[in-house]
Amino acid sequence: MIGFKQNRPLLQHGMCLFAEYGDFWISDALEKAAEKAKVSIPFKSDLVEAVKYYLENFCDLSVLKVEELFKRMRKMLNEVGLSMIASHLSVQIPPVVINVADIAKDWPFWLFFQSALNHKLAVLRQSGITHYSFTDKKACVLALQGCHKWNKRSQNLLDELDFILSRYQPSLIK
Repeated sequence: MIGFKQNRPLLQHGMCLFAEYGDFWISDALEKAAEKAKVSIPFKSDLVEAVKYYLENFCDLSVLKVEELFKRMRKMLNEVGLSMIASHLSVQIPPVVINVADIAKDWPFWLFFQSALNHKLAVLRQSGITHYSFTDKKACVLALQGCHKWNKRSQNLLDELDFILSRYQPSLIK
């Protein structure tokens, strides 16, 4: 038996499985659909809660394709009278969390680190994943410096790393 956090199914897109995913990307997808339809979205938080409730209580699948989830969301929107939004709802993949410290530990030189990061992101983009968040930036900086203590140079390198990561997805960087 496999236990899932929050009793939600894994989401699948291509060869990628998402075990942990928040609900903000669902909210974002609904907002984008409303913008495309040029209508306001009423009771958005209730719609997001309905999707979460479905995933946690009624979805008996252990793995659900992201495309199938959005198909079911369109059906729900049509049933509650929001067909304009449903017709503009497009599949949006949950953001992927990238631990940059892991990349830096494997490639502890700045030039190789950047190349490995670019390669990892290119592979994700080929799979249709375009939203990322980056974690463990301070541990990444220490690995790139080859030291264990934070210093002034570390802060400069962190600023440079933040600048580089901001090119990829500035609105989602942590």
